[in-house]
Amino acid sequence: MLVNAKVALLVVSVLALLVAGIREEIGKASDARAVALCSSARVHYTPYPGGDRRLAMLPWVRGGQRSDGLVGFLRYWPENWRKSRLASARIYTGGAAPTGYSTKILWAFLAPSAKSRGGGRLVVRGSRLDRPGSFRQEFAAISYKGQRGAPSYASIIDVPAPGCWRLQLSTGDLRASVVFRAVRAESGEPVEPRLCTAGEVETLVQRFVGAFNTGDIDELDDLFAQEPEFEWYSTDAPGQRFTPVANDRPSLVPYFAGRHALGEQLTLRSFRFNGNSGTGRRSYGNFEYALTRSAQDLDPTPYRGKGAALCDPDRPDVIFVWSMGRE
Repeated sequence: MLVNAKVALLVVSVLALLVAGIREEIGKASDARAVALCSSARVHYTPYPGGDRRLAMLPWVRGGQRSDGLVGFLRYWPENWRKSRLASARIYTGGAAPTGYSTKILWAFLAPSAKSRGGGRLVVRGSRLDRPGSFRQEFAAISYKGQRGAPSYASIIDVPAPGCWRLQLSTGDLRASVVFRAVRAESGEPVEPRLCTAGEVETLVQRFVGAFNTGDIDELDDLFAQEPEFEWYSTDAPGQRFTPVANDRPSLVPYFAGRHALGEQLTLRSFRFNGNSGTGRRSYGNFEYALTRSAQDLDPTPYRGKGAALCDPDRPDVIFVWSMGRE
């Protein structure tokens, strides 16, 4: 009798494990199907319906119904998705794409009725649709040429896990939502790093200083990385650029033009290369410098700063980080 009871208990335990395993597999399969069927927003490749022509080349998504004209510019969108005209909105988990770019999205409420209704902060609440999950982030308002009064916010969306996610956005009395499919940032095939050398980075910095002083706008535009590689250009007043404006690439060249109109000059006093960081195509060269800023609204003032450059084997070197402050 005791033996039969032990056998029965063993059978029940095995069956319980089998059922649990089957449920887990069914759950995984259901999650996979839910992600595959995720009704994410449509990605548009035509010029967006706003006023800043510099944003016209960025893929964008539109918010759902009753979203006050919300548009999201996908600055992280990789070239392979662009070439294949991927139509459904995707975003990488963890706030970074495979090559290390941040998952930047510029949000703008373009409806005429949205003007003056946005607040100083945008709240983004993520709700997972295929299983439990949520997150919350906040971002500051920004301004830029061509904004036309549209409440706008620069963000780096950090989705915690793959799946189907609805982002609910709120600021002032504006409300909007948009659905993304989140995927892991797979590294793919290994890429041999292209390391920067001290000489080429110093030359890059000297070219920037020269173009800044002569007001060569085209050269300045070429010397700084575009989205999604660009990270920031920051300095204190006059001509202050702090986050989030410092991270806004479309405003950078107009900023340079404005400072040139005020006669600003940079005099490079020293340069030091601090080696390379990162891996693969995201390998970059670090540097620091000392210079003097002067302009109609600034007596000659010593500054120190740091920066970083991308040295890609397939295109010209560019600066993607520049920070400076008074000594």
